[in-house]
Amino acid sequence: MIAIVLGNLQIHRSKAVTTWLAAHPQLRLVYGARYSPHHNPVERIWGALKTYLANTPTLTMAGRLRACMRHNVPALGR
Repeated sequence: MIAIVLGNLQIHRSKAVTTWLAAHPQLRLVYGARYSPHHNPVERIWGALKTYLANTPTLTMAGRLRACMRHNVPALGR
């Protein structure tokens, strides 16, 4: 069995997804709690990146992209 943890986005429960999952019983979707971004590790990564970018001014879009690419995300322990 393969389990995928995901948010409660409506598209994850669409007819197309439900039909596809019925044909693939080895795949199981595990839904996270609604309105609980603190339970989602990805939200910590985005939060750390947004904080870094908000406090790191650049003059150009190219500079902003370079800042994103070189950022060490503390939430990942890197």
